[in-house]
Amino acid sequence: MSDSDVLEKPILLHGQQIPLATLSPSSFNDFIYATLTEVGVNHGFQVTSGRQPSSDGGFDVTGERSSDKAVVCIQCKRHSGTLYQATVAIELAKVALKSAIEGSIVKEHYFITIGEVAEKLRSLLRQDGRITLIEEAKKFVSHDDLKTLSNQCRIMGIDPGTTTENYVRTLEKIRVWSGRDFDQELGRIWSKITDLLKRFFSVDVVLTEYPRPDFNADAYFARTVFGSEQYIDLV
Repeated sequence: MSDSDVLEKPILLHGQQIPLATLSPSSFNDFIYATLTEVGVNHGFQVTSGRQPSSDGGFDVTGERSSDKAVVCIQCKRHSGTLYQATVAIELAKVALKSAIEGSIVKEHYFITIGEVAEKLRSLLRQDGRITLIEEAKKFVSHDDLKTLSNQCRIMGIDPGTTTENYVRTLEKIRVWSGRDFDQELGRIWSKITDLLKRFFSVDVVLTEYPRPDFNADAYFARTVFGSEQYIDLV
C-alpha cells in the first residue's frame, strides 16, 4: 500500500460488511490477493500468482488446485454496480482463448465483485449444460477486445468459437461472488485475517452481539484483557 492509502484507511465496523468499495484500486487488489491465500484453503486451491496486469488474458489471480494441480482462474471486479452476464461471458471467452494459446487447463473459474450479482446471471450459472452462457460467450469471440487473442488462435489452428464453447461447458466450477458473498467467505476465516484487516482498515474493536462466524471470544479477551492491548478501567 502507498502512504496515502495508509493515511486514509476506511473504517471497518464489527458486524458490518467489509467496505471493499472504499479501498483504493491498489489496496483493493492487494487485499483480495492476500485474503485469497486463506479463502483458497476452504475451496481446495492455493494462490500461485496475483496482481497481474489487466491485459494478462483475464487472469487477475492464478491458483492451483490442491487435488490435481489444475489451474484456477480468479477475476476481481472493483465495480459497485451490478455484475451482469455480458461481463462474465466476455471474460470467460477471454480466458478460454488465453488458456488455449498457453496450453493450460483451467478447471475452476471464480469472479469476485464488490457489487451485486444479477439474478439472471445466477440463474444462468445453474442452467443445465450452461447453454445460454456458452452462446453469450461465443458472441464475444469477434469482439474488438478479443480480436488479438482470436487471431492468435487462428494462426495456431485453434477455432475460437469451439474453444470458448468447450471451455465454458467443461469447467468443473464457475463461481460468482458478490460483495456480500465474499464478505461471508471472509467471515469463515475471520480470526486468520484479523491482522490483515488492520493493515487495510481502521478497525472498530467494540464487540457487538453479532460477531463473525469465525469469531473466537476467548482468544479475543485473552488478547485484549491479558495481552498487549491495554485498557483503563472506568470506575
